[in-house]
Amino acid sequence: MTTLTEVPGKVDFLFWAEGSPIEYDDESWDKAFAPDWAKPLLDDVIGAYGALVDWTADGLKVALEDVMTRYELKLGKAQAPVRVAV
Repeated sequence: MTTLTEVPGKVDFLFWAEGSPIEYDDESWDKAFAPDWAKPLLDDVIGAYGALVDWTADGLKVALEDVMTRYELKLGKAQAPVRVAV
């Protein structure tokens, strides 16, 4: 975000009522999950985050880096499926 006027579009999902429709960006999903390794990587990241005690930005980054090393990926590629899934 660059200005505060962009905030509502980025956090509005926090205030949706249960059952509210969720909009998905199918193009982003298809692009992020096109590689064969994307879904297994996301599953492993979810497992690493679930086992993580220190839910801080640094802790999450370290957990992601541990997983991406096993897949021999750089951070930019490894983050894409995680960002799109979130």
